[in-house]
Amino acid sequence: NNPVTVQYPTAGTKLGQITVTDSLNNTVGPIACQSVTVTSGPQTLATEVSARRNNLDFWHTLQLTGGAPMNDVDLSSTISGSAAGTVNFTFFCNKNTPDTDTSEPRDAKFDGVDITQAYGPGPANAAPPGVIGNYFTFGNLNIEIWPAEKRFAVNDVCDYPTAGTYYPKVVAERQALAAEDRLSAGVVVSGDYVDLIIDSHNSAPPNPIPGQLMSFTGVVKNQGTIGAGASTARLRIDLNNNGWSPGEPEFTAPTGALAPNGGSETESWTNIWAAVLGTHRYQICADSTDVVVESNNANNCNGATTGVFIVAPKPQCSDSIDNDGDGKIDYPADPGCVSPEDNNELDNPDFQEVEP
Repeated sequence: NNPVTVQYPTAGTKLGQITVTDSLNNTVGPIACQSVTVTSGPQTLATEVSARRNNLDFWHTLQLTGGAPMNDVDLSSTISGSAAGTVNFTFFCNKNTPDTDTSEPRDAKFDGVDITQAYGPGPANAAPPGVIGNYFTFGNLNIEIWPAEKRFAVNDVCDYPTAGTYYPKVVAERQALAAEDRLSAGVVVSGDYVDLIIDSHNSAPPNPIPGQLMSFTGVVKNQGTIGAGASTARLRIDLNNNGWSPGEPEFTAPTGALAPNGGSETESWTNIWAAVLGTHRYQICADSTDVVVESNNANNCNGATTGVFIVAPKPQCSDSIDNDGDGKIDYPADPGCVSPEDNNELDNPDFQEVEP
């Protein structure tokens, strides 16, 4: 007469049996049990929104702070509850209302997300492998899915250009249910900010020749209103000016803490690279490892049209070659040379080609 409690984890009709063994190990049974119908409880769904500045930041579930402008903020939604199946996500950068309305204006919407499939970061306009449904969004965004966390993220979705408090929001829809959440303390954008730029830059010598060691300098400047912590500057040399790629010259230099409102530091790379023939471009970037939280990361490097330099062959009058075959080499031995920069050894009193 000892009762036995059995737990059924899933819904359905359950039919079991009992086998009884006495003290002499005699078995009686099995004895059929009465069938039991187990019904599932109501389905549940909850979501939590979070925000971060970039993929080096951690997810903030209560408040995100920074200086204006705060651009390219990432948003994510984590899912909980008993509801199953794919999920529709709608993101708003600033909507502080307790409803599940997903109509316009909204900042990004994704339908049919299978959060059991790891993905990303990848383009939002290409459905991840194994994901069911139609993906659509506004702008060129990247998405990520972390199944272990039941997290779906959309990167670079929100821009907050001016000081104020903004309330990111997500609406999640799953199995005919809808849930919403807002960043409770909001994204607080203040008027104070850090903004690092390359204020000026230079390469030397101005007219390099093959094999000559070159030096580069760049001035890292904080044009923000609050001080910036230490960071790392980077120099890259784009051989043949066709876009830098891994394996081409790359060097770094430490940058100390910079005062607000114009604090600067000159980074130098002295005799760092032996020039090779061709037209090349160098690029210097502040905070190349993104350790400083800035209002604008897009202006950390010198411009795309700057830093171009040409490495040309030595002029004939200083290349140690008898270019005109008269047995005399270079300036001042060859009478056809008027200076070491003269690019023509020919003895022609009426005409001399001289490099300026």
